[in-house]
Amino acid sequence: MSSEQVSHTYDAPFVHLHTHSDYSMQRSTAKVKKMLDLVAAYKQPAVALTDYGNLYGAIEFYSQAMSRGIKPVLGCVFNLCDTIKEKVSEGPRRPDFPTIVLLARNNAGWHNLIKLTSIASLEGYYYEPRIDKDLLREYSEGLIALSSGWDGDVERALRQGDKDKAQALVEEYKNIFEPDSFFLELQRLNEKDQETVNQAVIALAHDTGVPLVASNPVHFLEEGDKQAFKVLAALRDNATLDTEDLNDLSDARYLKSSEEMNRLFEDVPEALENTLRVAQSCNVVLEFYNWQMPDFQTPDGSDLNEYLRTAARQGLDKRWNMIVQGSAQASRADYEARLNFELDIIIQMGFPGYFLIVSDFIIWAKQQGIPVGPGRGSGAGSLVAYVLEITDLDPIKYGLLFERFLNPERISMPDFDIDFCRDRRNEVIDYVTHKYGEDKVAQIITYGAMKAKAVIRDVGRVLGMDLGKVNTIAKLISSDLGITLKKAVEQEPKLQAMIDSDNEVQTLFIWRLNWKA
Repeated sequence: MSSEQVSHTYDAPFVHLHTHSDYSMQRSTAKVKKMLDLVAAYKQPAVALTDYGNLYGAIEFYSQAMSRGIKPVLGCVFNLCDTIKEKVSEGPRRPDFPTIVLLARNNAGWHNLIKLTSIASLEGYYYEPRIDKDLLREYSEGLIALSSGWDGDVERALRQGDKDKAQALVEEYKNIFEPDSFFLELQRLNEKDQETVNQAVIALAHDTGVPLVASNPVHFLEEGDKQAFKVLAALRDNATLDTEDLNDLSDARYLKSSEEMNRLFEDVPEALENTLRVAQSCNVVLEFYNWQMPDFQTPDGSDLNEYLRTAARQGLDKRWNMIVQGSAQASRADYEARLNFELDIIIQMGFPGYFLIVSDFIIWAKQQGIPVGPGRGSGAGSLVAYVLEITDLDPIKYGLLFERFLNPERISMPDFDIDFCRDRRNEVIDYVTHKYGEDKVAQIITYGAMKAKAVIRDVGRVLGMDLGKVNTIAKLISSDLGITLKKAVEQEPKLQAMIDSDNEVQTLFIWRLNWKA
């Protein structure tokens, strides 16, 4: 089912198009699931996810929104600079980049968002991911742009009283993006002089014919979450809660109901109506479990399946002396039978190219003297992997089961856990990229969450608590993997006693557990 076909009963006349989740790297406390719960409670028909400089939350957001009958709009907030080639900062502070909101109108736009986020982090990173207008021109197809409100360069020009520059920027964006794909974004966050700037934005919209869109950039979900957001902002900036800049953070950056937004923008109803218009225009279709297997071109142009069978048999011949010396308990016939059994399943499930490519770059790494691990996980149960030198463990000798790795009754992607030398890992990545094509290779990251002990220490610092007191609390928390603060309190009565008797400790825990004081 596409996002255009989402069946819903939500009919509130407003859509949030500028929202940040906790995937925004310490710049929002809003969790995707809770955000969608609130959108559903407000009966809003759609919502956009526009995290800062990344699309890490996009799949979770898209899947959960679709399951609720809420239309997902995929987007991102980008930092803009003159050119990503320059990395110069004035003074000791990080540069204050203007931003732009980009939303995917269709799958072409979604692919361009992916491209832009990759370039922003790999080539444009300076303090934060960045893009420039040359990149916008190159990858504008299928994208809708919002001027980003208070933080956009159009609004910044108006804040400086430069109406000519603001108008020139609007005309530039109109030319960069497809027709009817650029919107001036109105925000009412109680910032100083914001209403004066808003009236200038409204006048600029009328002068240039660019439509207005109302937004409330979400950084936390409910009004009462501001204190937690301030703590997070202090963590990010290595500051404490009494830092002056944090006191200026607006209370308004929460996910407002349609009624609240209607009251805020009752004088510009078209800005509210246009949120629906934008959401209706955005129809990205993501397909899951439609695996795109890698292509492997056989050197002699022979059939891929037969090439794999031949390579595996030759690999068994090469390994045989080692197998015999390792006191093999099974006969050669047993090994050949197991090999043929595995090959039949690998070919049946369409994975020959995967095995051959992994074998290729592992053998290459070993030939270059790059340390390679013996292989971990369920992949070590494959004899084909062993004879192709993907792993270095004889699965028959150790009684390892191939069915734990690949099983036609439980369709799943094969996954080899291979360790390469940290210092020379990039050489292997470069080899794969050059041989198989840059557009065929991706790297993944692990998105980590703060652990319980670290949270206590970091938040205690932000709150200005005595270091010795914070350490005493942290030492009472178990070091078990996956321990949460709630579990820690349940396991250690001393923690509960400290919370009950000490307001400062209570404040420390309330922020993370959302307990009532």
